[in-house]
Amino acid sequence: MWSTFSSASQQGFIKPQETSPGSGLSQNDKPRKIRTQTVVPVTIGHIHDTMNHTDAFKVGEMEINMVSIVGLVVSVEQKTTHIVYIVDDMTGPPINIQHWIDDSCNEADNDKRPMVENTYVQVHGSVKKMRDQLNIIVFKIKPIVDINHLTCHLLEVMHSRKMLEFQLKQMRFAKSEVGNDTAGNEMANVSAMEVDNVIEGVPEGLTKGQATIYKTVHGCQNASGCSVNWLREQLPSMNSALIGQALSFLCDEGHVYTTIDDNHFKVTMQNVSCPTNRSKIA
Repeated sequence: MWSTFSSASQQGFIKPQETSPGSGLSQNDKPRKIRTQTVVPVTIGHIHDTMNHTDAFKVGEMEINMVSIVGLVVSVEQKTTHIVYIVDDMTGPPINIQHWIDDSCNEADNDKRPMVENTYVQVHGSVKKMRDQLNIIVFKIKPIVDINHLTCHLLEVMHSRKMLEFQLKQMRFAKSEVGNDTAGNEMANVSAMEVDNVIEGVPEGLTKGQATIYKTVHGCQNASGCSVNWLREQLPSMNSALIGQALSFLCDEGHVYTTIDDNHFKVTMQNVSCPTNRSKIA
């Protein structure tokens, strides 16, 4: 599920063995940072606890580039070039959220409109420490209208931590079995949920392949759901085994369900991040 690891290399892929000029040492002889390109659900308290001791935010030994938090907007300060929020999720001290607005880009009007105090929001962004103050630089911010999303986020926080720990163990085992180069390339080539998957209607925590299957099933207009054969026709670049594995995972996680038989599928809910009842926050 969470399977992309990079070593300070471009696009999350580990480069082949290289030699540093004048050093005589290959890049593979140097210690590598273990980093994930996924968006990881976390709590604000976890961010504070981790970054009190380091400038990089980590879950275990894994360095995290992008995080997702859910919390209450305590204050809003609108400036000329950006908006500063203070958000609190009750797990630790509140954190500053900086949302830079670029009027020249095609950002949706709803994304430019400030969030309102005393409302819950979900924030995707990168954690930065500036002058000993923690900030999240916003990639995306949106209001929470379904109270079940709060519980869903906490479950995702626990699940993502366990999955990252599991993937780290897998990577260490693979390296011990086949060596750093092969293991690194194998782990790096497994697609994971990247920033461009943070879109409406796709559950968080899916790999790129799983998200593709989910969106394809979601787009099927057949009243009986989409068949496995139809999926194969729509996704010729994916082999049957990967499609089957993705469908099995999505069924186990409750994102899709079977309809008239075991080979026809529909998504569980429309336009929500997780299957919940639509209770409104007052």
